[in-house]
Amino acid sequence: MKKYSYKNWVWILMLFLLAHALSWILYVNILSADGLQRQKMVLLEMPINKSAKIWIMGDSHPMLGINPDFIPSSFNLASTSEYYFLTELKLKQLLSSGQKPEILILPFDPHSFSAQGNALLLGHELDDYFWSGILSPEKIWTKNLPASYQRWWIGATFFPYAGQFFSLAAWKKTSPFKLEENGFAPADENLHAIGKQSMNFLAQARFKTHFAGHNPYDSLQFSALESILFECSKNGIQVVLVSYPLSDDYRNLAEISGMEDQLQLAFHKIKNPPIWLDYASLFKGKPEYFSDADHLNRNGAEILSRKIKTTLDSLRKTPDARPQAI
Repeated sequence: MKKYSYKNWVWILMLFLLAHALSWILYVNILSADGLQRQKMVLLEMPINKSAKIWIMGDSHPMLGINPDFIPSSFNLASTSEYYFLTELKLKQLLSSGQKPEILILPFDPHSFSAQGNALLLGHELDDYFWSGILSPEKIWTKNLPASYQRWWIGATFFPYAGQFFSLAAWKKTSPFKLEENGFAPADENLHAIGKQSMNFLAQARFKTHFAGHNPYDSLQFSALESILFECSKNGIQVVLVSYPLSDDYRNLAEISGMEDQLQLAFHKIKNPPIWLDYASLFKGKPEYFSDADHLNRNGAEILSRKIKTTLDSLRKTPDARPQAI
């Protein structure tokens, strides 16, 4: 009886290990192989992108908001839900490989310091395989991060498919983002088309996503921004902060809640503040340039990109300039 039971347990263990191996391969090499982060790393290796002197990094605001076609020698490295902490990790890895830009463009928006980014990572809603390869246990220990990050790393490294069953459901669906060779992900939706009432509802939903249940001023994000600025200073990289255009409804919510004031306070707390270009109200009263409440569509991105290009040209001529908003 004991011998029979032992054999059964051996078979169960073997089947478990086989299922785990197949699931790991399925997730890493099929379900998430076309993840935005990994796609961008491949695109960055293209000769035209590898020589880019301007890197655009951060979350979906720059990913959908800046088209490198209108900013010569630039590449869009931004991806969804990439807050400062994750940008810091990715930037340091790229710099350690010998790549570096002359100018780094980072987002500086009301939600940029929200702890939402931490929740998404720890909830296994981002690319576990990609981020667990950058955020090692040693870095978690060095940064004195909570134990939840160690637990996340174990799951993300050995069971990257766990908790991400939505990948299975979306297996045959097409990605909502189509990357161009320059890293830009254009959006063709028109916010104006959904009507005023729906625009207001969408703005509330987007605002809630960024802030409901999350610390709006997370110390981890602020220290990550300081670390990015220090690293860039050390490597001779000029940093430009950009506040991306927001729809009227979303911007009103940010003003009423005090988030815009918090952004001003955060800027003044930076030890050596970089250039800050504030375009939050660029498209006031013009919802046709948005794809949703806080993201630009292709037309809005073109206008913003051209404005940023003009500003960058002037900065190269007068590097000590400190324009607050254009």
